[in-house]
Amino acid sequence: MVTNRETINVPFFKTVHFFLLLLLLFGMGGWFFIDFFYKMEFESLEQALKTQEVNTLKFQRIEIEDILTDIVKDLLFLAMQNELKAYFNSEDQEWLDAIEREYKQFSMRKKKYDQIRYLDNSGQEIVRINYNAGNPTAVAKEKLQNKSKRYYFSDTFRLKKDEVFISPLDLNIEHGDIERPLKPMLRIGTPVFDATGNKKGIVLINYFAQELLDALRINSNISKGNPMLLNQNGFWLLHSDPEKEWGFMLKERQDANFVSVYPEAWQAMLSQKTGQFLTEKGLFTFSTIYPLQEGFYASTGSRDAVRPSAASLNASQYFWVLISYIPPHVFNAHLKSFQFKFLMWGGGLFLIGALAAWLMAFSIVKRRIYEDTLLSMALYDDLTSLPNRKYFWDKLDEGISHARRYGNKLGLLYIDLDGFKAVNDKLGHESGDELLVEISQRMLNFTRETDTVARVGGDEFAIILFQVDSVAGLLTVGEKLIQKINEPVKIRRKTATVGASVGATIYPGSAKDREKLVNLADKAMYTAKSKGKNTCFHV
Repeated sequence: MVTNRETINVPFFKTVHFFLLLLLLFGMGGWFFIDFFYKMEFESLEQALKTQEVNTLKFQRIEIEDILTDIVKDLLFLAMQNELKAYFNSEDQEWLDAIEREYKQFSMRKKKYDQIRYLDNSGQEIVRINYNAGNPTAVAKEKLQNKSKRYYFSDTFRLKKDEVFISPLDLNIEHGDIERPLKPMLRIGTPVFDATGNKKGIVLINYFAQELLDALRINSNISKGNPMLLNQNGFWLLHSDPEKEWGFMLKERQDANFVSVYPEAWQAMLSQKTGQFLTEKGLFTFSTIYPLQEGFYASTGSRDAVRPSAASLNASQYFWVLISYIPPHVFNAHLKSFQFKFLMWGGGLFLIGALAAWLMAFSIVKRRIYEDTLLSMALYDDLTSLPNRKYFWDKLDEGISHARRYGNKLGLLYIDLDGFKAVNDKLGHESGDELLVEISQRMLNFTRETDTVARVGGDEFAIILFQVDSVAGLLTVGEKLIQKINEPVKIRRKTATVGASVGATIYPGSAKDREKLVNLADKAMYTAKSKGKNTCFHV
């Protein structure tokens, strides 16, 4: 017979036992899910942080390349100045005055050149315009200096026509001493010639390199990393602590360099052009920039005002290393902050499952919004690395503006690949992508450095020719381009061939704005396609 006491006591202990078992099972299950989502989100956050650093460097690299391209364009424009050519023919003071006026206007408009100079064959300054804090001033004739012993003169003067010298990025020197406050400078020069091909000296511009360094600082605001820029010897050109910069020029800072502080990281960076690695000293994301393009030259320069360069540098020897660096305490603090938050979220998940679902959705949406933001900022096509449609419009605006100001003709080619769909259908989309990459590279190799090749659609491309002579010349370029595109492409042991229908138009012409210009080129392209394809037609 069972008593009442036994009836009460047995269910109580069984309930406690079952409760503890369920609690254990539920706790184990809850811990499993918390641990699973924690690892997933932790890795995602770490990867997002790394991706953010990589994308920051991409934008900074684009900024540097655009700045250097603009400087070289400005230099070559000055070298072709009509007033300068007229002076070579007559050596009339009237033309020197005209050169001064043109240099002043150019300096005021650009606002980024400390000096614009023309030096004759002896190294004597003939015309020199100082920016003078926004009030460009011509240096009086009696104050013009002879720069024949400065490395940048001799290194530029020895070049051939259309070749460009780019100095090391260093500090400005005046009267034999480093100028104070420190003034970062990049000197870019090219020799100039008279109508008969005789060398008549050099044109030299001193670029305010602080503009470039400031641009890198501003672009780094979207990331957690500190921006750094190193020269090829590992000295800081840019650092979060200005007292560590310019160690290769300032004796009191000669021990302040990246190589001595991070020797292992420096060796890793020298072994590859771009990369990212995490060490006990922090997260390093880097990209090597080679400013020297074909026809460009550089040298080691010299800190001494009257010493020549120690050696000339080729394209592989003259480089900068762009770095985004997150110190360990910043990197770990960022992740520890996440850990604390996730523990709080995990506790909420254990008590209220709905709260965890909301937090997970919030995390995913936030991450996707962040990725979409990065994607919208992209300027280049992911497959071909060519400028995309947005960047194409920007470059077209720039080209039209330049043509209006200087009376040049701008050419536009609109290209549609013939037979591309057949390649896709026969060989597959991956092979089609490889074909697009190869055709894009051919277009880049075919065009000039100053031209712009863009991918504006699936198999549609556009080429902006910043200076053309005539319609006939533009059509000749289009026909030669078709020949290049027609060459067989080897894809995965198979051969594919495509053609191209090219529409050509010139500004100024029938079109008065960019939309009309593009519409005309597009119309000409379809006309070329209707005439049997694989041809170039002008409207």
